[in-house]
Amino acid sequence: MNNDEQFIGEIRMFSGDFAPKGWAFCNGAQFDTKKNTFLFSLLGYHFGDVSQRIARLPDLRSRVPINYGEIKRSEYYEVGTSMGTEKASASKSMPGHYKAGAPTQFKAAEVNHSIIQPVLAVNFIIALEGVYPPRP
Repeated sequence: MNNDEQFIGEIRMFSGDFAPKGWAFCNGAQFDTKKNTFLFSLLGYHFGDVSQRIARLPDLRSRVPINYGEIKRSEYYEVGTSMGTEKASASKSMPGHYKAGAPTQFKAAEVNHSIIQPVLAVNFIIALEGVYPPRP
């Protein structure tokens, strides 16, 4: 394999606003399993199935990739599992109107907070064409 050849199913970060020939954005798009048998043999239905003939590409929009496998005893990240959230809501008691000698009333307010770490937006692309990766 030359340095300019990619493995089918390989994912790269790409700063362009288009997917190069032979590549597709990792945006959860559907693909035909019969027309893309090599890609399907690697991805299967891990990233979503639409029907027996249609599967989905990985969707890395607003996601951070993480290695699959065991993280702690009996805890695993399965291929294709998506988790986490970009925003969190918390109820916060806020003091209401106060009158001298009267008990203070509290109102519950829901406050949304962004919990996204500092980021730089790029595109993730996946190879639709290339060399089928050999098994060890």
